[in-house]
Amino acid sequence: MATQEQEGCAAAVQPSLLTFPLSDVLPGVPDQDACVDRLLEAARRIPGVRSARRTGSGPAAEIRLEIDGEAAGALTVGSEIRAHARRILSQYRHDRVKLNGLDCQECARAVEHVMSRVSGVHAVAVSFDESTMAIEYEAGRLRRPDIVRRVEALGYEVEGIRSVRQWVRRHHSLVRALAAGVVGLVAWTVARLSASPPPAPVVHSPHLAFASGLLFAFAYVLAGWETARHALRSLARGHVDVDLLMLLAAAGAAAIGQLAEGTVLLVLFAIGHALEHEATGRARSAIQSLSRLAPRTARLVRDGTTAEVAVHALARGDRVQIRPGERIPVDGTVVAGKGAVDQATITGESVPVPKAPGDAVYAGTINTDGMLEVEVTRLSSESTLARMARLVDQARRESSPQERLSGRMARILVPAVLVADVLVAAVPPMAGWLPWREAVYRAMALLVAASPCALAVGVPIAGVAALARAARQGLLVKGPAYLEALGAVKAVAFDKTGTLTLGRPAVEAVEPVPGVSAETLLAMAAAAEAPSTHPLARAIVEAARTRHLQWPQATDVHQVPGQGIEATVEGRRIRAGSAAFVLGEAGLPGAAPWPAPAGSSAVHVACDGKVVGVVRLTDPVREEAAEAVRAMRLRGVRHVSLISGDRAELARHVAEQVGADEALAPLLPEEKLQAVRALVGRFGAVAMVGDGVNDGPALAAATVGVAMGAAGSDVALEAAPVALMGSDLRMLSDAMDLGRATRRVIVQNLAIALGVIGALAFAAVTGAVGIGATVALHETSTLAVALNGLRLLRWRPTRT
Repeated sequence: MATQEQEGCAAAVQPSLLTFPLSDVLPGVPDQDACVDRLLEAARRIPGVRSARRTGSGPAAEIRLEIDGEAAGALTVGSEIRAHARRILSQYRHDRVKLNGLDCQECARAVEHVMSRVSGVHAVAVSFDESTMAIEYEAGRLRRPDIVRRVEALGYEVEGIRSVRQWVRRHHSLVRALAAGVVGLVAWTVARLSASPPPAPVVHSPHLAFASGLLFAFAYVLAGWETARHALRSLARGHVDVDLLMLLAAAGAAAIGQLAEGTVLLVLFAIGHALEHEATGRARSAIQSLSRLAPRTARLVRDGTTAEVAVHALARGDRVQIRPGERIPVDGTVVAGKGAVDQATITGESVPVPKAPGDAVYAGTINTDGMLEVEVTRLSSESTLARMARLVDQARRESSPQERLSGRMARILVPAVLVADVLVAAVPPMAGWLPWREAVYRAMALLVAASPCALAVGVPIAGVAALARAARQGLLVKGPAYLEALGAVKAVAFDKTGTLTLGRPAVEAVEPVPGVSAETLLAMAAAAEAPSTHPLARAIVEAARTRHLQWPQATDVHQVPGQGIEATVEGRRIRAGSAAFVLGEAGLPGAAPWPAPAGSSAVHVACDGKVVGVVRLTDPVREEAAEAVRAMRLRGVRHVSLISGDRAELARHVAEQVGADEALAPLLPEEKLQAVRALVGRFGAVAMVGDGVNDGPALAAATVGVAMGAAGSDVALEAAPVALMGSDLRMLSDAMDLGRATRRVIVQNLAIALGVIGALAFAAVTGAVGIGATVALHETSTLAVALNGLRLLRWRPTRT
């Protein structure tokens, strides 16, 4: 039977207020923004509304109205509140943009000072630590491009909102190559007009012929500029590379009057160089993304006072203060205070970890609640985050076997072609076999025949088509080589949190004591947890809202960091939190907490000293995870490993659910890297799938790294050459299929190109074909490999 206290607790959660989550009515608006005050002011003018106030902060912020039930209905008030919110959102805009080039606190203050005086701007705040600008402005007086122009005028860039001028400056090599292609096309058109085929020319004009020659020359300069610089630089170091061969091939094409072919060759090669530069920039960005996670300043505690100092100026033994919601700037040990730290960026744990004096903390992690005082144990250059940056950089510098093999082939082939061309031009006339004119003619034909046009077109066009197809399928791939590598993997290593699981806690079960309903228990827990920003608290409140439960506002809230929360709800004292926190308060000697199933966390709830139940939460496994693992096994994957920084029992539980062969946990980033390298040693080709910053080194060390794009960190996306833009893991088997198709097409194109080059080279040397036939056959092979590569645009995934 229910006790009187339990019945009283059940009565204590009857609805008395009308609650609106701020994220629902004013999405994207900070809880302390002026627009919230505008909405509250409008709400107070609604007939029947007695009071309107804002409660909570961050994701838990709400607008709570006390209404006169006789004068106004909840539906009427709700519709009016949302109408006012829509009007406010249409009148005012809130943007939070990333600034590039913000180098100091004074720079941030200068940007804030200038932007706050722009007409139409109501509020602006620039964070130097995060390199972001939060700005509120009137939609009728300012637009987003206006803000970008103002920031650019100050010498900074707005990341993700780049202007055409910025894009051209960042991709100048690609722009120059594309411009050369356009100029070459115009030149070819003019040349066709000036041609004189029988019976009569289309337009017979020497001026047009001269103009086409000038245009081709201009196209040569535009497309060949970078190639010439690289070739001359290599020659200065005593190396002969492919750049020089391309230049000579283009010069040979020009010498025999095939200017269009030379232009195409140079344009395609220039585009390849531009893409290589882009890949190099992305690699550097990975390191920068890691370093930006740690704050640049810290709050130094000395002689009872605090002062803001640069992190690099801190020494071992210094003490720093970290407030709730702040990122921890250093690796250290807690010496005072208690709290919970979200360290998913380092360990991958899905739930914040309680911290007390003596516990270690890491730079770049977030203090979710409680004031902490931390003693520095490592310099900023020695922190876990800094070491991770170096690991990513080192893994990036390790060349793959394919890269080393192609490099050796290039160093052999390029001199061989040049030597063969000189011998064909000089030996026959010197030996008296051929006249000099004929020998030079054959040498020029050989140069055209051996010029790798089909190679330059066949492999890149297949790769570009595959990348375009992948993008349409929701896959971001940073190069066709990574698609090929995916098609050949024999083992896959998965991160757990955010990869195989959703990465956020959710209520799994509500287990009340006899006499208390599940709805009452959940409403009690939500009432007490509503003021908290802890992820478990947010999950409980979200579950209560999903079930359309309502609860009164809690008062006299007391939060014990890392343990739980205590609050008064309509005269009843409710506690929610860990078993020790709740059961100890409940005064039940010998009472043990409910047995926790593997993979779950428990929030115990007590009301007026009596236990009323437990709310179980878990990080749910993705619905398609097990199916995705089975699909990969059907595609030749022999081993599936789960590597995680979370607890070993949680990792094993998830591994069993998805069908993985092993679970390795708990692992720090360096240990994850070692685990991936061990898999590479056992199976050769290994894919690593992850989403967190802590996965960066392992993603870079694998044969091919795959980042979860929807929930993945910036670092994981930069460190991994493949990203799943959605959260469906089955896309990985699609990528494997596309990789195999790409590999087949590239092998076919290589066979066509090398076969034609070999046959034409032999025919040119023997004089069986002239320059015209060589060019015609050479171009035919180029067209053939191009069309074969474009077949990948029509590729479709086949899921089994």
